[in-house]
Amino acid sequence: MSDEEVTYTTVRFHKSSGLQNGGRSDETQGPREAGHGKCLVPWHLIAIPLGVLCSILLVTVAVLVTHRHWFCYGVKCYFIMDNKHWSGCNQTCQGCSLSLLKIDDDDELKLLKSRLTKNSYWIGLKYDEKSQKWQWIGNGPSKLNLMTKSLKGRRGCAFLNFGGIRSDDCGIKHPCVCEKRMDKFPD
Repeated sequence: MSDEEVTYTTVRFHKSSGLQNGGRSDETQGPREAGHGKCLVPWHLIAIPLGVLCSILLVTVAVLVTHRHWFCYGVKCYFIMDNKHWSGCNQTCQGCSLSLLKIDDDDELKLLKSRLTKNSYWIGLKYDEKSQKWQWIGNGPSKLNLMTKSLKGRRGCAFLNFGGIRSDDCGIKHPCVCEKRMDKFPD
């Protein structure tokens, strides 16, 4: 006899492996009819939660569409949101990766005045007490001459309506106009 040690083991296959019947694979067992395999989970345990989830998503989309709307023009998309104080609008816009509206020029102002006729809408313009002048959020440049747009006063925040840009107390509630430049959507 040799000095080699021999070890034996038993191999057991799980039922779903297809190798339990004499070590034969599915290929040697013959064809199966499609759709007659046993399902481990009853179909209604999957279908009911999926149906409930689809219903919830449908209701959510319907609520969002009826309470908010948006439109695009040029390189910007505009989003109209619920009534809030000016700071609440600013936070809501930022929370959605948007910013309160900054009007770049007279053409954009004319477009917005024609589209936003029913209410007064908060925009991203606020009177800065330190510098004692009106400033856009982010201090970005604008070709809009604010002194000709009825902002001669020093009231806190600016809103837009069909008559143009006006000022009001920042604590008053108005709908918000948020914006997103299309060249910034990948962010």
